[in-house]
Amino acid sequence: MITWKRDGEEMQENVDVGETLPNEDGTFQNRVVLTVSDQDLKEHQYTCEVAHQSGETIILDETEIKCSNPNSVPLGPIIGVAVALIVLIAIVAGFVVMKNKKKDGFTGVKSKLRKAPRPQVKERKAPNCWK
Repeated sequence: MITWKRDGEEMQENVDVGETLPNEDGTFQNRVVLTVSDQDLKEHQYTCEVAHQSGETIILDETEIKCSNPNSVPLGPIIGVAVALIVLIAIVAGFVVMKNKKKDGFTGVKSKLRKAPRPQVKERKAPNCWK
């Protein structure tokens, strides 16, 4: 049996008792969820008591209880999507820049140097005073 307590008193309100589910190893699990406000968490002490068939009772305090806020937004997926978008934008921008450079005739520094016309040297006649 699983019991939620606030300041040592058993709670019945805002307690959601789930069904008993089997585990792969032949044991079973129960889930009992208590919903409380952030303000109540600050003002009261909550414990969860688990009474096992063997007669053993386990008391979990606030440091051992998993808390989740249904209104909170997980940051991991948001950061992952943001990084993926930045990478996608960088790839698209690089593709557009390369396509525009090729369209304008840019083929790279080395090939431009090879294709550049050689300067023509005009022959000059020596001035008459040198003769």
